[in-house]
Amino acid sequence: MKKTAVLTACLFALVIFSADVFAAEAGQGADSGQEIVVKGQLKIKIQTEKPDMDIKTDINETAGKVIKTEEAFLSMAPEDIKNVKMSLPDSVYEERADYHPNFDYFEEAPIFNLALKKQNIEIEKWTFKITDLAGKTVKTLKGSGNLPEQFSWDGFDEEGYVLRMNSGYTYRLYWMDKAGNPGAVNRKEPRVVNAIKYKKDGTLILEAAEAMMFQEKRRERLTEDGKNAIEEVKDYIKMSNLYPVIIKVYSDDEAVANEQIRTLQKVIVEALKLPKNNFKFEAYKDINVPKNRRVVFRIKG
Repeated sequence: MKKTAVLTACLFALVIFSADVFAAEAGQGADSGQEIVVKGQLKIKIQTEKPDMDIKTDINETAGKVIKTEEAFLSMAPEDIKNVKMSLPDSVYEERADYHPNFDYFEEAPIFNLALKKQNIEIEKWTFKITDLAGKTVKTLKGSGNLPEQFSWDGFDEEGYVLRMNSGYTYRLYWMDKAGNPGAVNRKEPRVVNAIKYKKDGTLILEAAEAMMFQEKRRERLTEDGKNAIEEVKDYIKMSNLYPVIIKVYSDDEAVANEQIRTLQKVIVEALKLPKNNFKFEAYKDINVPKNRRVVFRIKG
């Protein structure tokens, strides 16, 4: 009996020792709460703790890696923008719930696009002119022979300056056929542009009329259109991550321009929570004749 008891005790100790060894080996790669079965007799539940990890992500850096260039951003379809949003961390997605891949409030070339029907006449020469409301010619195109299928204007005058904001423009096309008979087509209703987007020397430039951006009586307060236009600018700044952003304000005098700048600082710089040195604000007295009171955003590419 004693031998049997001793043998039983040794066997039990051997089982316990084997279980510990198998559990230790299996526990090296076990997940939290995994059960280890030893020889079909004993179950041992091994608890493992996952180390705490604190991962900090720079929102602008993350977004910058998703979209590398402003050209890629502007050319993306709405569905692609949605996919980009879903690929960003939750913290980024929450802060950027809506994106504006296109500038709905900022027009771009062509300002005029005149398509012509085929004429069964032989043209000797033709002239296409763009004029402002004062009758001043800002752009002239001339040619001989048959008329082009269409005429367009990119919004720039003969000296390379863009059109004035909140000012009307018309066109007139006239020609002389080989028989000496004149003909003409003209636009009677002026074309008024309140905001425009264009690129020059690698810089994206957005111009918006003061009348669109700020209220008439409280000229330091944004209009509803102004607020929406600013949201588009802010979204582009966040996603492009291109600095510095230069913002120029032209008004009747510098005092009014500086008041408008303080408004823009609040709704752009403070709202985006970005360093102030990422932006440069400049106030100017508008000396143009006729007036061209406006806000200009310059974002380098």
